[in-house]
Amino acid sequence: QRKDTQLVCLDGCNMNGDEAWDVFHPAATPSSDTHGVKYCTRACLAMIAQHAGRTLTQDYISYHLFEGAGRATSCGRESGHLDDPFRDLGHNKGTEWEDVPVLMAWIYNQPAGSSEQITLTIENFDDEDPADMDSPRDFIAGGSPVIWHQRIDSYWHSTLMDGYAYLHSPPDTDFIYIHELDPWIPGQIEWTMMPDDTRMYADMPPPTGAPMRNDPDGILLDDDADGLLNFDETERFNTDPHNDDTDGDGVNDLEDMLGYLFNRDGSYHLRNRDIDGDGQPKELDPDNDSARDNTMNDGCEDADHDGLLTEAGDEGFTGQEETDCFDASDDFTVANIECYRGSIRISGFGIHVAPLSMGILWEEIRIFGGVPFDSEAFAHAHRWGLSGHAVVDTDWMIIEGDSIGGGTGDAQVVIEIDEDDNYTITCDVQPSQGSWTSTITGGIVHTYPIYFGLSADPYAGVPADAPPVVWQMIDDWGVISTFEGTVETTEDGGRVMRGSETFSAPGAPGFSASATLTWEIWIDRGWTME
Repeated sequence: QRKDTQLVCLDGCNMNGDEAWDVFHPAATPSSDTHGVKYCTRACLAMIAQHAGRTLTQDYISYHLFEGAGRATSCGRESGHLDDPFRDLGHNKGTEWEDVPVLMAWIYNQPAGSSEQITLTIENFDDEDPADMDSPRDFIAGGSPVIWHQRIDSYWHSTLMDGYAYLHSPPDTDFIYIHELDPWIPGQIEWTMMPDDTRMYADMPPPTGAPMRNDPDGILLDDDADGLLNFDETERFNTDPHNDDTDGDGVNDLEDMLGYLFNRDGSYHLRNRDIDGDGQPKELDPDNDSARDNTMNDGCEDADHDGLLTEAGDEGFTGQEETDCFDASDDFTVANIECYRGSIRISGFGIHVAPLSMGILWEEIRIFGGVPFDSEAFAHAHRWGLSGHAVVDTDWMIIEGDSIGGGTGDAQVVIEIDEDDNYTITCDVQPSQGSWTSTITGGIVHTYPIYFGLSADPYAGVPADAPPVVWQMIDDWGVISTFEGTVETTEDGGRVMRGSETFSAPGAPGFSASATLTWEIWIDRGWTME
């Protein structure tokens, strides 16, 4: 008696080892707290099927008993867990008396009630009349094994009877020896004298027919190689047997379950598999801790995609921090490098007619995955560039000059999304002041300061002796480091925060300028920004 398939147990097996949740358990005497400790009756039923040349595993019998037969069995009624995958392999749970005839009839593919359960004594065993098939002796003589239940100390145990010897010792002493197969001890087949002073029961098969039941093919197959057998996917978890990541969150179906079943050391620890209350268990919910799927999906939080929370100091930690798929409060602080990309860009064009001058300025924050959306860290890239040309026609000569500049730095980005998918992006850049050069006729070079707009405090980088027009532009334009909008969902399921605004520069005689601000930040596994 043991767990004898790779169907997964959600009810107490550990993650690793010989008696793990997703493997065959060894053919050894089960201890008091292992999966197969109360499998004895199901093991006897499996042997009955095997005796008839059928293949029927104890795990599949358990599934039928606790889940498949539903309200038809006492165990199904007692469990009260229809339509969920818990307790339906009978982890450390026995079989009710009244359910054994139901299972026996199911194995023989006969109507319910066709199998009989009797109190077993030497007297009713001593009934050999194949015409009525109403005693264990009748069935054993006809080649059909019988299940024998005995009270042993404080518990009941089931074994299989497939032979007997009836001895009569004159003048009036009778002995019955049973050929007994005991599933508790693998390989133990022995002759046992049937006592007359022990509470015993026997379950006999239907009087006609032979065992017809086999395991379904799905118990042997794993088409998508995700570690979940097809049967588990179609009958227990409603996952797709042809897609190893049914919910598309970047964590495969089997490993998606690890987070609510185990501690990182592999010990069993059950958590709420629908922590956000949206009606979807973790393996079917791309964002397990947010009912509105706030775009920080489980694969983005679980950087190594192993289903478990990895923290600094844990074995296997590679420096990539993770957040908890069961805690929405830490979303957006850290994310897997695959999961978000984007940019915030401002570009402007200005022209002064007399004298003629024109210029183009751009500034960009490049957002990288794998670093935090954290106001404490300048972790993203800041780049800027400027080019311009001026022509001045004086009374005695024409002066032309070109200007060019560029630079890089760091940037901060903080993103907040409320329950209605409204987002706020706040950014800051460092340094907040750069410079550009202008070369005019004759090779004269001038260096000028440049002040960046994508700053939380645009005044911070402007020196007191800056031209008045600089202060006026900052006052007129205001702070342009905060952007708001609503998260969009694209046709292919991507999630993006994007928008655009246009500004006009302060008026001056003969001068016009404008700037356009655009932002586009994707949070979507597998999306790559060119």
